[in-house]
Amino acid sequence: MPFAVLSEIALQPCGWLASHCGFALSGNLKFRNLEGDGVLHRELSPDDGTMVVESELTAFSRVGPMTIVTFSVVVTLASGEPVLDLTTQFGFFPAAALVRQAGLSAKPHFSAAFDLPGEKVKTRMIEKRLAGGKMRMLEAVDYFNPTGGEAGLGLIRGRQAVDPNAWYFKAHFYQDPVQPGSLGLDALAQLLARAILLKGLDEGMSDPHFETIATGAPFKWSYRGQVTPDKKEVVTVMEIVSIEKRDKGWLVTARGSLWRDGLRVYEVGPYSLALVDKG
Repeated sequence: MPFAVLSEIALQPCGWLASHCGFALSGNLKFRNLEGDGVLHRELSPDDGTMVVESELTAFSRVGPMTIVTFSVVVTLASGEPVLDLTTQFGFFPAAALVRQAGLSAKPHFSAAFDLPGEKVKTRMIEKRLAGGKMRMLEAVDYFNPTGGEAGLGLIRGRQAVDPNAWYFKAHFYQDPVQPGSLGLDALAQLLARAILLKGLDEGMSDPHFETIATGAPFKWSYRGQVTPDKKEVVTVMEIVSIEKRDKGWLVTARGSLWRDGLRVYEVGPYSLALVDKG
């Protein structure tokens, strides 16, 4: 199961619970995810059956018309086997507050990666092994340095033009067309997967397989903005910070950012993929 789908399964009950508790009674509010911090325990396949999601509202605070709510989320199989543990934060905002969003701080390190000159990187030979169709969130890689970044382990940048008619704008909340943050997370994972393959970490594997995100490794994200149909381009950057040998493969951990029209709105780190040999 793609991590975007699993994260939506985990997050959507939080919206129902927050509304049930009365935080949206004033009306005309937008509900946005702000933070996520957790660990994936196992991948999911079509044979795993029913999942159970337990969401607990653990804190809330109000500042003027805005409300911030925090949840603890546990996802298991019906048997009780752990799937995902997550702490996450949402906000209820008036529409005007979202228009004024300033995004995440543009630290020099992140801005430098965004501004690097680029040219299209050839990835045709690896595309068939990565997400396609409606779940593909990356059009092109225009920068890759296998020894780039502060750790010298690799730096990669991708781009995607915003299609105002994309399916996910219609699939978001009623009369609130934005790209779900979970698809932004998938865009960053897809970019990291390309970096891993461009570095040749699959060499010698008879049946290389990416876990949706790495099991047993912590992840964290922050959102301070969204991609809407009126925007033009999404730019993603991932910087590898560590590469560890695992049984039958590699654990690659990175940090990264997503920009829309030059504004940095998503940040991840740590964020890991595992490449394993299924052969």
